[in-house]
Amino acid sequence: MEKLTQRVEHLEEDTHQIKLDLAVLTARSENFATKADLAELKAELKSDQYEMRVELLREIGACDMRANARFEKIDEQFSGFNEKFIKIDEQFKRVDERFERVDEQFKRVDERFERVDERFNRVDEQFKKVDEQFRKVDARFESLETKIGNIDSKITWTLLIPALTAIILWFVKTAILKI
Repeated sequence: MEKLTQRVEHLEEDTHQIKLDLAVLTARSENFATKADLAELKAELKSDQYEMRVELLREIGACDMRANARFEKIDEQFSGFNEKFIKIDEQFKRVDERFERVDEQFKRVDERFERVDERFNRVDEQFKKVDEQFRKVDARFESLETKIGNIDSKITWTLLIPALTAIILWFVKTAILKI
């Protein structure tokens, strides 16, 4: 019997503890979600998720439209640049054509200078020939001067000295001696 009493006491204590735990669980269970609550929460989450997707898609669409508008403006600006670059390319082509014409003119001028150089070379050759002829003429003049000098010497000694002697003698005879 004593054992039975102890067991019953023990059962009472356990029952008391179970009641306390049950009271705590009951208090807590008021905050527990039911399947209906979970289904309702799930539906709300899906609805919120759908709304967020729609809002996000609207924002993305608006951003896409703003980006497209900006890209169109940039495209317009770049199309202006393209036109300017085309004009610049055309100007460079014209400048290149002018340079080609100038190069052709320089080639013609170079050809003319080459012809002038050839003419100068021919003139130089002619001047060399003329110089050679002048040397020959100079040599002839020197020979002639030598011959003239020899003739002068001969004339002086053969004609002038006797003529001077005769003049002096005549002067002496007529002026000094008066004969």
